[in-house]
Amino acid sequence: MADAKIDFEQWLQAGNAKKLVPSFVIANIDEVSKWAVENKIIKVGFFEMADSKQFNPVRNKLLNNKFFRKNNRQLYKDFEKAGRLYFDFLKERGTARN
Repeated sequence: MADAKIDFEQWLQAGNAKKLVPSFVIANIDEVSKWAVENKIIKVGFFEMADSKQFNPVRNKLLNNKFFRKNNRQLYKDFEKAGRLYFDFLKERGTARN
């Protein structure tokens, strides 16, 4: 699923970034994904997740994680927006495949 990162970046550049810089969004998703793997919240990175149904519970778990929120304030705030964009991308991608 290595293409997910490239597809997501293209999706963002197509005007879906909503006033955010695509490279910034990608970097945030990468950083949060790495943090979640290191803290054993997930076993695989976000860009290896197949669809929105797999990603959304993890996204919600992270957004409700007090440890993550307190110790990574800016990362958390940015992930609120970036995570929603990635969820929308996966949702749209899943709909397009069906």
